[in-house]
Amino acid sequence: MDLSVCAERHAINNMQYAETEATKLDVILIVGPVPDTDETVTTPCGACRHAIHQFSDNATVFCSNFVRQADGWTMFPTIERYTAEELYSHHRSHPTWE
Repeated sequence: MDLSVCAERHAINNMQYAETEATKLDVILIVGPVPDTDETVTTPCGACRHAIHQFSDNATVFCSNFVRQADGWTMFPTIERYTAEELYSHHRSHPTWE
């Protein structure tokens, strides 16, 4: 099993395939695996931060987790909001091809 492509990059790839290469990402929801506590939300890995930044004009990135509790499931108990620039602020500019 190859785990080299996260869900975020897969979603961006599908967006590009279904639309056009000029399509830009506006909003994305990142949801982490099922933790036993809701203290820390999951944020994108470095490769996904790069892809989100590359395929957006400073998209809004919502980050959360599914949380298991004694009485059942609480979906997204905490949601944090970021921009692509906040998550990937020290990027190199994208190359210009001439």
